[in-house]
Amino acid sequence: MKALRKVLAFVFVLVLASAAFAQTDSKTQQMIDEVTQKAKAVNSYRADIKMEMAMQGEKMVSSGTMAFKRPDKVHMVTTMAMPSMPEMPPGMPGMPPGMSGGMKQEMYGSGDVLWNYMPASRMAHKVDLAKVRKQYPQAPVAQPEDPSRPFDAFLKDKIKFVEKKTVEGKSVYVFEGDISQAATRMSGGQMGPHESPSRIAVWLNSDTGLPNKMFVYDMSNKLMMTHAYTNYKINVPINDSEFLFAPPAGVQIMDNTQSMIDSMKKMQQPSKGQK
Repeated sequence: MKALRKVLAFVFVLVLASAAFAQTDSKTQQMIDEVTQKAKAVNSYRADIKMEMAMQGEKMVSSGTMAFKRPDKVHMVTTMAMPSMPEMPPGMPGMPPGMSGGMKQEMYGSGDVLWNYMPASRMAHKVDLAKVRKQYPQAPVAQPEDPSRPFDAFLKDKIKFVEKKTVEGKSVYVFEGDISQAATRMSGGQMGPHESPSRIAVWLNSDTGLPNKMFVYDMSNKLMMTHAYTNYKINVPINDSEFLFAPPAGVQIMDNTQSMIDSMKKMQQPSKGQK
């Protein structure tokens, strides 16, 4: 569970980090504007996702599916496997639900509420996004997987367009930059000082503006995480009911709304040496 808490903290860092681009060079700004405009034409999508993360010397792999619908609806179902979590066959006596083949996690975002549900532990984490937005109206958490916001994790003046290249037959734009110090500080409660994210690189499809891959590095420039998106289905009809979650009977509910508000407050505090 400790490792899982770190994973959740890490994901929230990337979701919450805000960005602005007033000080980027003209070429980078031009490419940012181009891919952002293309991604705004995507009103919904489905995709396969895979995240590989190295933490405390252990590799964790999470894979599954994701759905997004404008303006702010998201649904992800993933299964996480790691060496210390051996794969168990379905129906094994005494095995908790959701543990077959790894730990299953489901995320539901209706726009007003964000749920993270872990069937194996019979636990659901809830964030009241409407309440968060009352205090922080511009919080990117309001749109957790909006494809037109691929740069939210970047520090405002440290983003750089690197190149255009072809990967597996698809043309992508490569951007690199630093993650904001505020987001790094926010992760400090759940991650060790050398586990905090520091630098990020993204590959964006040059035709759609949607992410192809994302790479996150720690303070020693060691790769922490790779996040890949494949098999996109763009502008497909998705029923709003897919983004709603009703906790099953007996599930323990953890309300993390105030923790999220406190994290947003922490992110806005200046770092040491900053006026």
